[in-house]
Amino acid sequence: MHTPEQVQSALNMYKMQGGQATTVLELNEKELGDEGTVALCGALKDKSNSSFRVLDLRWNNIQDDGAKALAAILTEKRVKLETIRLGGNNIGADGATALANALKSNNTVTSLDLKGNFIAAAGAQAFAEYLKTNGSITDLNLGANRIGPVGGQAIGEALKENKKLATLDLQANGIGDVGATAILDSLNNGNTALTNLEVERNNINEDLEYQLSKRIGRKK
Repeated sequence: MHTPEQVQSALNMYKMQGGQATTVLELNEKELGDEGTVALCGALKDKSNSSFRVLDLRWNNIQDDGAKALAAILTEKRVKLETIRLGGNNIGADGATALANALKSNNTVTSLDLKGNFIAAAGAQAFAEYLKTNGSITDLNLGANRIGPVGGQAIGEALKENKKLATLDLQANGIGDVGATAILDSLNNGNTALTNLEVERNNINEDLEYQLSKRIGRKK
């Protein structure tokens, strides 16, 4: 399912099975790769495929080119996606940056799952810049992306300016005390939106973890 024709045929079959007004497109574990993702994104720009609101592309070996193709359609008026699931792929900093930049011009996507990719510190920094714009995202999963202390600090500092994000998952990223301190500082000085935070497996000292847990707990 890699050529535009094959993709459109698959989408037509999908809609026949779920009804023309189906809103959820589940294509996880379909071995799409970048080539298939590029073809899929081309098809999603078509008016006949404008009903989809949820796009599940987990575990498809999508890399930066595929992520960039997806980023490109997020500014298309006909594309009204609200939830995008990209967990378990191979998206790096370039792909993540493209997505973050595209989201600045998008007002429909509210949930993005990038868990288990390789966006690293540079990708996290790009999302930090996005968060400062107070875009439409309310649920962001960047878990297991090797963002490290630098990426964690960037996200943490951006939270001070963000008034929309309610759920943030940064598990297993090695953000350490540096990243955790930046997050806690934002929670104590300006951020009132974040109500769900996951920071397990990040080499954070117990006192900081407790303070973060207590701070979020008070806001629920």
